[in-house]
Amino acid sequence: LCPECGSAEVAEEKFTYCPNQSGPARVELGIVHFVSKAGLGMDGVGEKWVERLAGEGLLKSPADLFTITTEQLTNFDRMGEKSAENFVRSVEEGGRTATLAKFISALGMEQVGEQTAKELARRFADMNELAAADEAELRKLRDVGPKVAESIRAFFANEGNQAMLARFKELGVWPRATAAPDAASLPLAGKTFVFTGGLPG
Repeated sequence: LCPECGSAEVAEEKFTYCPNQSGPARVELGIVHFVSKAGLGMDGVGEKWVERLAGEGLLKSPADLFTITTEQLTNFDRMGEKSAENFVRSVEEGGRTATLAKFISALGMEQVGEQTAKELARRFADMNELAAADEAELRKLRDVGPKVAESIRAFFANEGNQAMLARFKELGVWPRATAAPDAASLPLAGKTFVFTGGLPG
């Protein structure tokens, strides 16, 4: 068990890690990743401010970013009103424009990079569908082998992560996959084309 939060640890070949993204041992790194370009790209939220807010107990998971107010921020030294407004606006915009693929990537699941996140977002409509997928279903996807599938399942099995996702949903930060267009509604649907003649070579 993780000595910090008591979560069941996941053993890999070379290391063991705690899958609880809201656990004390991972919270700062997880939030820094969440706001980075590899995450939701919240330019107005700096790493030092994440560390400071987490240290003060205002950020216990990435979901807490969406509850921080300008009033709370301006209580800190060296955080002016303009910077506080930029921080809050950047968080709001990041949440509003997040695609499902970016959101999955931002959560920082072990073994799940940007490409795998895109593949998961192509297959599943939202985090609820992804959470319900078993290892066998996950392994049918490109880029998802046994270790990646196991890591995804460990993420969703963790109670801390379940609470974090419930908080995101409650706050309205719950992106859904963009539906693929219905083939029957496309302009060339139902048409047959015959090409005659030849092409050189």
